[in-house]
Amino acid sequence: MISQHENTPNLKNQPSESSNVIMICRNKHYPYIASYHGPWLTLPTELLQSLLSINEDDNSTPPIDPVIFRKLIKIRELVDEASDLVIKISSGDSGGRGGGWRGGNISAVRQQRLRELAVSKLAKAYKIDEIATSVLTMQSASTLDDVALKVLKKTPNNLDAVYVHFFHEKIPSRMLSSCTTSSPLDLVINHQPNTPEFYRTRAMIKCFREEFKESLRDFKTAITLAKKRRRAECQLDELQKGSKCDEADEEYCCENQLYFLRAACYHQYAISILDSTIKSVTDSHTEKTGAKKVAKSNEKCNATLLPSTAYHASDIAPAPMEKYRMALKSCVDQVESLARKSIKDYSHFLEGYKTNLPAFLHPFAVPVNAIEEVNEEKSKEFESSLEEDSELTVVQSSFGVKTNTIAEFISQFPTKLPENNLVISHAQTESHASCNNKLCKMASSLEQARHSHPALGTYHPLLVESWHAIGLNYFLLLDFKTCLQWQERITKLYEIGDGYPIFLTARSMSQADYVQVVKGLRKSELQKSITEWKKNSNQKSIERGPTAAMTKLNIKGTSEPAKNGAGDGGKDTKTRQYPLHTKRAETILVWIQSMLSAEDDSLTVCSVETLTEA
Repeated sequence: MISQHENTPNLKNQPSESSNVIMICRNKHYPYIASYHGPWLTLPTELLQSLLSINEDDNSTPPIDPVIFRKLIKIRELVDEASDLVIKISSGDSGGRGGGWRGGNISAVRQQRLRELAVSKLAKAYKIDEIATSVLTMQSASTLDDVALKVLKKTPNNLDAVYVHFFHEKIPSRMLSSCTTSSPLDLVINHQPNTPEFYRTRAMIKCFREEFKESLRDFKTAITLAKKRRRAECQLDELQKGSKCDEADEEYCCENQLYFLRAACYHQYAISILDSTIKSVTDSHTEKTGAKKVAKSNEKCNATLLPSTAYHASDIAPAPMEKYRMALKSCVDQVESLARKSIKDYSHFLEGYKTNLPAFLHPFAVPVNAIEEVNEEKSKEFESSLEEDSELTVVQSSFGVKTNTIAEFISQFPTKLPENNLVISHAQTESHASCNNKLCKMASSLEQARHSHPALGTYHPLLVESWHAIGLNYFLLLDFKTCLQWQERITKLYEIGDGYPIFLTARSMSQADYVQVVKGLRKSELQKSITEWKKNSNQKSIERGPTAAMTKLNIKGTSEPAKNGAGDGGKDTKTRQYPLHTKRAETILVWIQSMLSAEDDSLTVCSVETLTEA
């Protein structure tokens, strides 16, 4: 039995209504929600079912992943039904005053039962995909926000209500880490220890709180339980139906997505290690030099998944590069190990989505020869502390192998990168404007997607995030050669993957940071080239120096201001820039420059704010 004291929200520490603190539901702070926006949120479910049938034509590669498509339809049905129940209760309360539910006032017992039914449907939706459900509930009836709380007040032992209220509880804006505890999730896991979805949710929260070892342990448990459940159901289906089962059960979470989330956890763990080390060096340098200290926000900034409003690059007084390099040398083995595991899990996630492009072989897919010696004992000790999945094998380290210099990398890198743009074409606008022709136009869009490109790929809303996260991991490994090859892959994948008419263009934090890192390296190399040129040239030809340096480094338009807020080359007035990026970009830049500073003393730390100036 769950006590009422355990589930009752603590209202004493909540800000008063008269305060200026904005209170919003916890699920509105979730990462990746910007990747799930699209027409699927508002289209009738009957129309979505028709589009699903067109999408699942067996004669060709489906343009949109059928697994996520079916799950989204199921989530829409569950949330819509829950909304109808809550609206029914609200209408019944005012039924005797005209315009209400024709059945008149609903009894308190009946209201409680309807709320419990609504909560059970919401719990199912959150178990299927908590990110997609969070996006959908933001646009649903506002009465859904407190339906779980009302259930808990009368039946505090309702596990579905505990789980749903965890998402709907209102907390101060941008304070997810400091205002969230895993106690409700611990409670439901204790009562239902074989449900992988609960472990998935707790792992995501622990990742936010930077409790990475506990998070990785929960992800491992979730993956193990999901595999075990799938095998059991497949065996049952084979016995009953005599045929192979459909592994993509719409009632359960996507097993493949668990690998994506664990990959993000590995990556964030590596960034957190670097971030804390860089911060300690910077703080020490600030204290010794007597520099003006910046007022810190009480909010615990997440360096990987959330844009930080408390962070300002111009406030940082960077220490000499040698100090960063000496401090970061102790992190090399950990960062390399985590970055490799992140790439491996991201690659596992990408394998679930078909494309007829040649397979990309990551350089550490097979053991490679290390050129420089590494501390193997320290690496093994760190590996064992993570309690890794048995499938993850440790390969021989190749960290520190300089396959390309930064200058060579930048000179070969594309001058125009895909930005976080939300592009609305005329076809999309027209299809939304006419409700009567939606099915025909959207069906034609799916059919056109099948035949318009010689190469096809299956779309998933988290693909863009995973592509660029892999690129960021290669920056952590200082493997510029593979990063260039992977960028060529990303460019081709952009051409063959499109989520319309179900999804809008995905907006990714990893993409924003990836672009910022490339811009930072370009600016750093440009400054270095100009400095060298000034030292070796006479003053008469000084005006030609910057132009020559820019041409050499393949930097076009760096000194020109971006137009229409669209970044490099963004001149389309119909393109709206998604400008947010995180502190991760600067952390990676400092890491790259400090690790390469031993060979080149001219490298300097450039803040993100400086690097993105026109």
